[in-house]
Amino acid sequence: EIALFLFMLLCLAGEAVWIFLPTYRNILKALETLTAAKEHQRELNQQLEQALEAKSLFLANVSHELRTPLNGILGTTELISLSSLDAKQCSQLATIRDSGQLLQTIVNDILDYTQLQNGHLVLVLEPIELSSLTTSITDLYCEQARQKSLLLKASLSPELPEWIQGDGHRIRQVLMSLVSNALKFTSKGEIELEIELHDSILEFSVRDT
Repeated sequence: EIALFLFMLLCLAGEAVWIFLPTYRNILKALETLTAAKEHQRELNQQLEQALEAKSLFLANVSHELRTPLNGILGTTELISLSSLDAKQCSQLATIRDSGQLLQTIVNDILDYTQLQNGHLVLVLEPIELSSLTTSITDLYCEQARQKSLLLKASLSPELPEWIQGDGHRIRQVLMSLVSNALKFTSKGEIELEIELHDSILEFSVRDT
């Protein structure tokens, strides 16, 4: 019985502390459990990082692989549009082109998502003509609006500059997403893409009924 209650002498801050052996063993066991838990958490974190990296690589590869045939489709539609077509064929070709451009936007969004996760997304400053920007978006969705009997229009405040500096691709992506959602959830009336100037700040908005 005396052997079961042996005590050990530990030195803490230069002072002698007496701890019974069973208590010391419990402390060691708790430390071992904590160390094992920390190691397990480290392994889980490492596996999570590897999974996220693999997902980002997969999405980037898929988006790049989709771009090649998609660019071929869009390029071919442009060539066909230069040939002699009747009104019905022009309308059908416009649907193909619009659908391809929408798919291209989705592919670009996927690539942007992977770049954001990796911290590699870079904004490119370039001259942007505001009237051309809005026209390109309304032209893209005008057929969808017509099919739903909606009025799709763009409005630019007269005090706006003709040109601005910005990332035209990113701005177009955001506006296209807003217009697309407005078309999806608007059953009647109109959708307006508006650009205004407030205290030297450009305000882009999409209103629907």
